[in-house]
Formats: sequence, C-alpha cells, structure tokens
Amino acid sequence: MSAGPIVCACFSVGLATIRDAIQSGAATSVDAIGQALRAGTNCGSCLPELKRIVADPAAEATRAADAGATVSPPTARTREPSAMS
Repeated sequence: MSAGPIVCACFSVGLATIRDAIQSGAATSVDAIGQALRAGTNCGSCLPELKRIVADPAAEATRAADAGATVSPPTARTREPSAMS
C-alpha cells in the first residue's frame, strides 16, 4: 500500500497514498485516514504527521520534496591575506 515516503510504519502507508485519499475526498480528517487506510490506528507515532498533512497537504508535499533534495557541501572559505607591517 506504500507510495512515496512512509508516514505510517505500522501499516506501510506512504505519503502519496494519504494525499490521494485526501484529494479524492475519501479521507479528509485523521480519523477518516485511519478508517480508510489504517494509518494512525496502531502505535500512534504518525498522528502528528497525519495532522500536519490534513491541515495543509500542499505544504506537506513541499516538505517531502525538500527532504529528498540534495544539499551542497559548504564552499571553502578563502582567507584574506594578512597585512604585513
């Protein structure tokens, strides 16, 4: 049932699956997600994330995309030559 990053580890429910359920209208609340997908109905550790997804699904998609982005290493800093007296 997983699609995208896993949100609910207990039942392997992914972010894309949850977003699809929200967009289709099948699950528009955390409780409805639990009924439709079982996510959030076992240990509860994903409930805060499910609440964030329901509150703002577009922002959640952006966070997920950002999490997969690569981060460039910091560039080397050049030192100014010291003034010789």
